[in-house]
Amino acid sequence: MAKFVIRRVLAALLTLFVIATITFFLMNMIPGGPFNTERASASTVAMMESKYGLDKPLLEQYWMYLKRLVQFDLGDSYKRIGFSVNQILGEKFPVSAGVGAVAILLSVLIGIPVGIIAAFRHNKPLDRIVMFIANLGIAVPNFVMATALLFFFGVHLGWLPTLGLKSWQHYIMPSLALSFNPMCYIARLMRSSMLDVLRQDYIRTARAKGMKEKTVLFKHALRNAVLPVVTYLGPLTAGILTGGFVIEKIFTIPGMGKFFVESINNRDYPLIMGVTIFYSALLVLMNLIVDLLYGVIDRRIKYE
Repeated sequence: MAKFVIRRVLAALLTLFVIATITFFLMNMIPGGPFNTERASASTVAMMESKYGLDKPLLEQYWMYLKRLVQFDLGDSYKRIGFSVNQILGEKFPVSAGVGAVAILLSVLIGIPVGIIAAFRHNKPLDRIVMFIANLGIAVPNFVMATALLFFFGVHLGWLPTLGLKSWQHYIMPSLALSFNPMCYIARLMRSSMLDVLRQDYIRTARAKGMKEKTVLFKHALRNAVLPVVTYLGPLTAGILTGGFVIEKIFTIPGMGKFFVESINNRDYPLIMGVTIFYSALLVLMNLIVDLLYGVIDRRIKYE
């Protein structure tokens, strides 16, 4: 186990180094600069570039960036004067993570049971209804779902608040909009995985021995059927926790997604690179956790 974790951590560090390098050079390949605006004079641009070290050779800038990165310093924002990227991430990530955590819980707590029920009612009317809704949920983008929720429950009926995150009611619509697509995907994934497991010989043997259906389901079938869902939860968790960019924009949520979009529009290179690296690190971490969970769920899986 220890050797496996060490190998994965080293591979993760290499991955993050490659991502940081690619992102840095891609940012600097874009024509123009972050301070080149119609109202900025040449002297002002030169002064700002000198302040942030952008007047130095590209390789020297890259080396300086790597030295800050290994010290967990993502630099200062070009547009939010007086704020470092670390401060912005520390302030905005909990906001995105709050909405994302609720969305993940909804996706798992609804998607898995619905998928199991559909599998046990295979080719029955309930199964067809579940699959129709699941296919619809996968096909419909989350911003369409967000707009529909906003119109019906926020504007037309007036049941829920529409902007910000001032109370628990504010979490309902953005969390539903974020969770609906993964919830439907998890339901489909769980249904197909459960159907495959239920056809296995050991399940037939358990039933032939007279085991109760609940024992067959929870002790034998569910543990194996849930593995594909756990695999999907790794990148899903990283993506949702860092914020649904469009969802946060629609509901005016001051999270990472909103500021990442603004940083791209403002060409705030340190913030763009900081969010990219942060998301990549979270994604790598979640994939490592998923790999370790395999051994917890299925004791037959051994790490070498």
